[in-house]
Amino acid sequence: MNKRKRHLDLLAAANASELHRVEELLREGADPDIPGEEGMTPLMAASSRGSNEIVKILLEAGADPNASEIHGRTALMYAASHSHIGAINLLIGKGAKVNVQNMEAFFPFAGWTAVMHAASNGGTEALKVLINEGADVNARDLDGETAVMKAAYHGHIPTLRTLLEAGADVSAQRRDGKTALEVANEIGQKKAEELLLQADTKAL
Repeated sequence: MNKRKRHLDLLAAANASELHRVEELLREGADPDIPGEEGMTPLMAASSRGSNEIVKILLEAGADPNASEIHGRTALMYAASHSHIGAINLLIGKGAKVNVQNMEAFFPFAGWTAVMHAASNGGTEALKVLINEGADVNARDLDGETAVMKAAYHGHIPTLRTLLEAGADVSAQRRDGKTALEVANEIGQKKAEELLLQADTKAL
């Protein structure tokens, strides 16, 4: 088997959560950091799937926890998007940076952090882990949006509450001048609006 095919087979095996095949390919010399299409690495694929055992052995084989694909997303962002707590803990344990932003300006998630991915998808437990590891709840993407705005937009109330309890700024404005409260009102997220009103009142 040529080296290129072995590397691509490793990515496919990680994406399919085939633990024994991943182990076999690593023993044969497959490089865990060789990316496939759009820069996706086996570690990103396994993190996206929540395949904790595969994440663990790839990290032990030297996979870079901070590698990014062509849009700037890291394995931690993939794990946070799907609230895979085990993968998040494994990645952070091997040095994954919690405040990295994907800075691809023409990508829908431009400037997003792992916290933003978790908040947008209602990953409250993932969010708690990230916050506990020092993640910035007030980071802004390239549109000036914060995690609070994303949670409010989607109506993820437990997630929004977690962000507010962690000190998220309810008065922050995105580039068009709108706050999370205005975003919630505009989209019709009444429960989020009520929670933000309460937080805004307390902040006065």
